[in-house]
Amino acid sequence: MPSALVLCFHRVVPDAVADDYWPWVERGSAITVSRFESILDHISETHRWIDEQEAADRLVRGRGSAARTCWITFDDGYRDNLKVAAPILKSRGISPTLFISTRVLQAGFRLPVDRWYSALLVARTGFGSPFASPEARMALLAGPAKQRFVRARKQEQDILLQALMSELGCSDSPDHRNERTIEYLRADDLDALCALGWRIGPHGASHELLHTLPEDALEAELMESHAALDGLPGRSLWTAWPDGAWNPAAAFAMKRIYTPLGYCGCLSVEPRCAAVTDPAWAMPRVIPCRENGWACDGPAIPPTI
Repeated sequence: MPSALVLCFHRVVPDAVADDYWPWVERGSAITVSRFESILDHISETHRWIDEQEAADRLVRGRGSAARTCWITFDDGYRDNLKVAAPILKSRGISPTLFISTRVLQAGFRLPVDRWYSALLVARTGFGSPFASPEARMALLAGPAKQRFVRARKQEQDILLQALMSELGCSDSPDHRNERTIEYLRADDLDALCALGWRIGPHGASHELLHTLPEDALEAELMESHAALDGLPGRSLWTAWPDGAWNPAAAFAMKRIYTPLGYCGCLSVEPRCAAVTDPAWAMPRVIPCRENGWACDGPAIPPTI
């Protein structure tokens, strides 16, 4: 049965400055160059690299053998994808796909998760309280308050962010701090990635959780993100759910809207290989992080995936 391991990355950062990106690294949405290369080395021993076209042939059309294959994807649209990850992948002959939340192309926009992590960067002075232990830091990075924040609308996010800053004893606004650690791709960068063999697909416009939106708002998000990429020579055949979150009603709506525009499916997040038996509009990807059994700071990688 045709299948593929689809890996989902977000950021790759130099080892020497990893501490500057600690919220992303500790949460698992950023990994160091050495860890990234270790994962690629491990996968290459047992899998053949494929691009998104072959992934579509295998996972949507059911064409191909049962051989182990791997497709590399990235989400959101950070500039380190071009500056750090792209040269590594080019040297290995790997052709990835990037799913970009297209408003990051606009100056001044910040993804919700980056606003939250920026607040933590502003507040932290060393690892003093409330950053004293890995458990305390992870509560800030992934606990109920952060989950409520990323699911909220912009006005409520502003209120929740101010509450976080007050709790952490920091009065500075984080939104325009940490410019170096929160740098997004621009339109010219997308052209550069396409020239390197990357494909670029939509990931919503603002990274709102699409499955929580009424259908008219869902359609507006989908059409805005498609329009921002339409005409790009390397536009993807695929799209991806923000945070990997979906439901059947949203998948049905997305299929209705995006199929006539040339898309063949949408990627979710689930810690297992994708197969032709999976729904094309909720095809699973694996994020290499501790929760999925992939240690970010050690050699452990699931041997059977």
